[in-house]
Amino acid sequence: MTPVLCVALLAARRNPIPYLVALATASNIGSAATIIGNPQNMFIGSVGHLSFAHYTIVMLPITLAAMGICWWLIVLLWPEDFSGRAIAAEQLPATQTEREFQKARGMRALAILGGLIVAFVILPAEWRVIAALSAGGLLLLSRRKESATLYEETDWDLLLLFLGLFVVNGAMQSAGLMQGLFDKLQQTGVDLNEPWTLATVTTGLGNLVSNVPAVLLLKPAITDDRMHWTLLAMASTWAGNLTLVGSIANLIVAEQAMKSNVKLDLRSYCKAGIPLTLATVGIGTAWIIWIIR
Repeated sequence: MTPVLCVALLAARRNPIPYLVALATASNIGSAATIIGNPQNMFIGSVGHLSFAHYTIVMLPITLAAMGICWWLIVLLWPEDFSGRAIAAEQLPATQTEREFQKARGMRALAILGGLIVAFVILPAEWRVIAALSAGGLLLLSRRKESATLYEETDWDLLLLFLGLFVVNGAMQSAGLMQGLFDKLQQTGVDLNEPWTLATVTTGLGNLVSNVPAVLLLKPAITDDRMHWTLLAMASTWAGNLTLVGSIANLIVAEQAMKSNVKLDLRSYCKAGIPLTLATVGIGTAWIIWIIR
């Protein structure tokens, strides 16, 4: 979506920054709605044995509310960019052949996705991996592109970043740094099993090491309780909106925007990211405590 937004908005002589901030923050917020929305949720859903249907029922209402807060805040912070002027960007329609091919490919992908969601709802947690791999295999078989073309589209820089994060995470666990930190927190009276404390620590840690490694680091401190796992999933995801480096989605948007000569800097992002994170994590924590307890 980032290149599409940049091209269309620059052609329309509009400021792309608020739209890019909206894209990054909304992708983080929306990914918390299900346990397959992002990598940390998939991990939490697996180790916490969370029900796909129950998690979605709990998180969908507050996710929609958070999306509303996101929209309102961005319009409030950039009022001059939402004054009602019509976008005049040129649209280049695809040819009839391209349109038909894209529709057929899209319908196949939606059918496979629908089957996967049904499988997640009815199958036990240990079978979700098999279902996901099967759906991925069907998607690969349904494509006409050569394998070499698919490899060319892989974001190797992003994969290398993830590898680096997990290497650091593994080193911290092997050295006992996280266990030492947990012990010191307990000595000072900080209880990670207290919901508000867990949400606060998750938000801070997620912006130090990114949200996926933060979940892996916090896993030993989480009791086997549905409320705590759900809270960890929500807080680690929405904490990614705090700063530009808070989540991989933010970095992808900023990196892709640079290719279109659009600079999404830290100050512009944090202008919306900080208040949005404080509001959504706070409301989300209160909601989970109320709805699950």
